Amino acid sequence: MAGKSIKNDILIDMIRSFSVLYIVGYWHLLDYTAFYVSKDPYITRLTVIILGLFMLISGYLIGMRRTFQTVSDVVQFYKSRFLRIYPPYALACLLFWFTGLGTQISVFKSIALISVFSFSSLRTLWFIAVLVVFYAITPLMVVIRRHQFVYILFCLSIVFVGLLGDFVFFTFDPRFFLYFLPFFAGIYIAGHQELLYNRYFIATNYLLLVVSWFFSFQGLELLEFSAFATPLILFGSLVFFLTTINLRLFLEKYLVQQYINWFIRTISFAGFFMYLSHRLIFLALTNAFGPKPEIAQVLYMLCFCLPVVIILSWWGQFAYNKMIGQN
Repeated sequence: MAGKSIKNDILIDMIRSFSVLYIVGYWHLLDYTAFYVSKDPYITRLTVIILGLFMLISGYLIGMRRTFQTVSDVVQFYKSRFLRIYPPYALACLLFWFTGLGTQISVFKSIALISVFSFSSLRTLWFIAVLVVFYAITPLMVVIRRHQFVYILFCLSIVFVGLLGDFVFFTFDPRFFLYFLPFFAGIYIAGHQELLYNRYFIATNYLLLVVSWFFSFQGLELLEFSAFATPLILFGSLVFFLTTINLRLFLEKYLVQQYINWFIRTISFAGFFMYLSHRLIFLALTNAFGPKPEIAQVLYMLCFCLPVVIILSWWGQFAYNKMIGQN
């Protein structure tokens, strides 16, 4: 990664675009059709890994771009992150309420960001709420990542206490703790670039992924809420990320091609608004017109509804960036 501009790194954009398209264009899209293959237990495991990958990339990018040496650095970080993420998120929460996708209490808790610690999170938007809370403690994590033992112990302690509290009191939403480790693994790796190409580190993650895959089948609850998924989410996202980075020379031959490059940049740019708005748009379009044959449903969603989501999200992000004065 040395010498590369992270902001313009096509490989990072590719990973981020893949993550968004998988969730929006497959995992959630099939909810609006008669196909239910997306709920296959093996596909579910892939899905939680992809969600973990998105968290890891988010942490990695923040870790690459940010240092916190003064109070003003921290204030500026909070200001920029809040302005970029929170207002669109809060608006999406309100629209979920207006369209019947969420209750009044769940919307209130989601806007107040307390839903991440209870079972009252809004469908889909819980992920953004968790990300916002992660950003709140990012300055602390960036500062202490230079102390490897302290950093790892702190992260593991938070996850252990959180999952234990959920087991004892049954009041926490465990997804906050399931995706905690990938985000802060991304921050740590951003500060220790040598790990990206360390063969022993990569091989260890592959081995732990195999172990965690079998371990994830031990729980009785839904995988998305299971503590047994924690290692799978962490090591699965790490393996995906490390493998992609190490295939840079091979992948970039194709990624620099004009149309592929344009498509990846477009999805990456629109990705945040795609995630916020896709259920609202899918709901509106399927209510307006919903073909009966199963194949027709899938084609309608893929060939019309998904492009509409991408186009509206791109323009929404573009307009919002201009409004707040960010590129």
